[in-house]
This record gives sequence, structure tokens and C-alpha cells, in this order.
Amino acid sequence: MSSTIQIKLAVEGGASKVINVDDDISFAAILDEIENKCGKRYAISCEDEDGEGMEIDDDESLQMFIESNDENCLTLVCKEMVIDEKPLPSSHEEGDKQQSLQSYFKTIGGPQCKDGHTGAIYCCEFSPNGEKLITASRDRTLKIWNSQTGECLSTLKGHLGLVLHCDYSPCGEYVVSASDDKTAKIWLIRKAKKICSLKGHTDKVYSCRYSPDGNYITTTSCDKTCRVWSTESQKKICSLKGHTLSVFDCDFSSDGRQISTASDDKTVRTWDWRNQSETAVFKGHSATVWSTNYSHDDKYLVTASMNHDVILWDVRMTKELHTMKGHRTPVHRAIFADNSNYIVSCARDWTAMVWETHSGICKSILSGHQGTVYHVSYCGGILATCSLDDTARLWKFPTDQITPQTSVLNKTRDCNQLPASSNDMSGKGNQNKQPL
Repeated sequence: MSSTIQIKLAVEGGASKVINVDDDISFAAILDEIENKCGKRYAISCEDEDGEGMEIDDDESLQMFIESNDENCLTLVCKEMVIDEKPLPSSHEEGDKQQSLQSYFKTIGGPQCKDGHTGAIYCCEFSPNGEKLITASRDRTLKIWNSQTGECLSTLKGHLGLVLHCDYSPCGEYVVSASDDKTAKIWLIRKAKKICSLKGHTDKVYSCRYSPDGNYITTTSCDKTCRVWSTESQKKICSLKGHTLSVFDCDFSSDGRQISTASDDKTVRTWDWRNQSETAVFKGHSATVWSTNYSHDDKYLVTASMNHDVILWDVRMTKELHTMKGHRTPVHRAIFADNSNYIVSCARDWTAMVWETHSGICKSILSGHQGTVYHVSYCGGILATCSLDDTARLWKFPTDQITPQTSVLNKTRDCNQLPASSNDMSGKGNQNKQPL
């Protein structure tokens, strides 16, 4: 049930006003309410815990603002909207080839698709063999799609809140999902059935990852911790504590020995999780770090931040190698692609960008989404992106250029065989299937 909250509007150059709205109001609806009250449309922002301005430009950032404030009357700063041109990367050399890709192909998902999500898609992940894609959405569901045809194969229902993240097991037979209902859940894809809920976090669960061998799952939460779970017993093994604010993302190293975590405290940390010990702290971002990803050889980390930057780090030296600047809005995710030869980032500027890893030069801009691009995934020469616009899109990824595939999707993928025992949640299953 929603409840009514009072929001004070601190209007730039004008008198303050007050609106009363439901606490689950959408970003589009609150802009309409402000326009009705003030007579014009404004860009809105708020102050974070450090007193710094935080732009509010989508449903997620609005809900974070509402839920992170306990005051009886919240305050939004309303400023004149500045119409800016499409962002262009600043980290490219003059004369270097750069493509801006427009999406003029058919979109699968969205209002015209009867099986599509009815809310923003926060996460998309390929199955290990690339034949399917799973999406996690604001509409509280996950959907499995055939990545070749765009057909929705199944819908997973069970979370009581927004589904913020998801990941395939290494064999592709299971999926783990994370939600703001404070749980993670394991699903058997073949039967579209929930196997269990991982309970213990005391706040939103923002991310979840399978270990490379499928024996463990790691989750991160706004309760400032990262937890590691056994897929066999479905019990917590350990809780990694050290971050001072919410932990938004995590990643296993390729050997499964290390975990990296990204936090609202502006740091990235690495952990020897079996010994529950912090191994390094990476400092360089000036705002919330949204994502972290290991390179295929574990030598590097790439991180994405609210300060609009993407940073490449040397893991052993705990050293910043270079910063990729090009997005003019908060960057939600950055990953390695094509054996770590490239980095792909996505942001609130409605684009994804492809960067050359060793030089930090932007090679391509992927445009076409009609809202924040929250997540990007890579498998076998194909990129998937998902967005506030309720769709996911697939892009071909040849190493010489980036071109859109013949369709744009809101998709996911399924699995082929059940494990020997239905109680085996390790996701190892068919050993011929290898993790990404």
C-alpha cells in the first residue's frame, strides 16, 4: 500500500512550494506534479549525505531519494532545464574512427509487446551459451528470452519488490536474482520455478553473482555488507564488512578466490572471502561507485560511478591506470568485453559507449534507447543493453566496428538440462558448458 508524503520544492529564483504525492510516484508523474504546481517544467535534484547535489532523472533515483529520507517533509531542488546536445566522448584522439549508432530497427518489448516488461529493466544477462537472455525489472518479474528470435520463453514471479539484478549459473540451469524486498532467490529455469530464497540482509539486495564453479553466490546490500552463500546448503558462509555505506555491486575473480565490491562510500574493495579479509581499497571516484568487473585474467578492474567516469585499475598495484570520460551523466555499469580488449559502459545519457581498454579511447556510441541504460552484458560477439524504456537491445560486436543487430529486444535465455539432483543448486550441471 502506498502512503502520501509531503515534498518541499526549493525553486531556483522563486518561492518555495509544497506538493503531496504517493511515495511510489514515478519520475514522469512527479515532473507533471511539479509542472502543475509551478507552471513550468524543472530539472530536479537533492542533497546526498555529504551535502553534495544528486541529480534525479529516473524512477530509480527518485525512489532512492524518497526511501533514504526519514524527514516528514522532503526537499527537492528545482532548477531551469538545460537542453544539452548528445554527449560526445572527450577521451578520443583527433582523427580516430568513432561511430554513433542509431537504432532504427524493430524493438521487442515495451508497450507493443504483450509479453514484455511493464516497467524499467534494471539488469540483463546472457546464458553461458548465449542462446538466451534474462531480464530483471521494476515490475517485480524476471523474464527469459530467446536471444535469436526475441520470443519470451517464461516469466519468473515471486519477488515482492523491484528486481534489481540477476545472474546465470555457469551451466545455465539456474538463475539467481536480487531484489529490494531484501532477498535473493534461486530459480530453476527449465521449470520456471523458485527453488529457495536467500534471507538475511536487512536492506535492499542490489546485486548477485555466481562463482565461476557455481558452488557459491555473492550478494550485496544497502545494509553495507556483501554475503557469500553456499548453493548446496543455501546457507550464508560469511559476511564481508568494511564498506561504510550501501554496497551496490560485486564480482568474482575468474579463479573464484577474490571478490570485488563497489559502494556508495566512493570506494571499491577486494576481498579474500574465504578468510573474510579485505585485501585492497581502491580510491579515486568522487561519488558513488555503481559497478565493478574483473578482466578475464584478473589483472584489472573496471568501475563505473555517479561522477560520470569509468576507471581502469591495476589490481596488483591498486593503481588507477586511466579514466574514461565521455558520459555526461552518472554511469551505471562498465564491463570488459572481447577478452578484455574493450570496455563497455552505459549511463543515464541513454547511451552505451565502447572503449579500447589499453588506450581508453572511445570507439563507438550505441544510441537508440529512450531512457537511462542500466545494464550491459556481453557474450560471443553480442552485446545486450537494457533500459528505463522497458526494453532490451542486442548489438553485434565485431572487433573492427560496432553495428546493431537486426532486432532490439527485451529478452532472456533458458537452460538445457536438469542437474542429477533437483537439490543441486551449484549450477555446475553439464560440465561441457563453460561460464562466460
